Amino acid sequence: MIFGIKEHHIRSRFTLIELIVVLAIMALLAGLAVSSLQEESPASALNKQALALDAWCASVRYVCAEKGVDHEVRFLPEKKVFYACVSDPDAEESAGDEVPESGPMRFAFSERMEISTIEKAEDEARDTEYVEIFRFYPNGGAACINRPVIKCEKSAKYFDISYLNGHLQINDGDGSDLEPAQEEW
Repeated sequence: MIFGIKEHHIRSRFTLIELIVVLAIMALLAGLAVSSLQEESPASALNKQALALDAWCASVRYVCAEKGVDHEVRFLPEKKVFYACVSDPDAEESAGDEVPESGPMRFAFSERMEISTIEKAEDEARDTEYVEIFRFYPNGGAACINRPVIKCEKSAKYFDISYLNGHLQINDGDGSDLEPAQEEW
């Protein structure tokens, strides 16, 4: 006893609560490590691609309205790429059939994705290496020429576009319940 105060002994053991807390923290960290190393599920990867395509189409719609000229969204089956270009060949800013290698007017799909169209336009004999998918108009409207389908293993999403406001519509399935796209008027 020093100055009337009892000496405290140094603890040499952990309490049960402390051990449980440490084990819980270790289990949480192990769970986070395992989940970060796992590959993304097919449904999750497909949803991610669908939302990215929706955002990309919105940006193309914006560019179309800003520039005041029609824009086509084309699909290159061999490269799994969508790209947008001015649809009027006489326009000053027309890029013709040039495919951008990168940039905001190009959308590349993940290697895991299979892309086709409901109308199977990419299988038919065609004069060009691309398939026209959508057409956006400066007034905000749009036309769906060929409806794309994106698949990842057993999951699938099909896309249509609103004729009135140009918004992309994303649906589950393969689009077999849809009627074929109407010809342009």
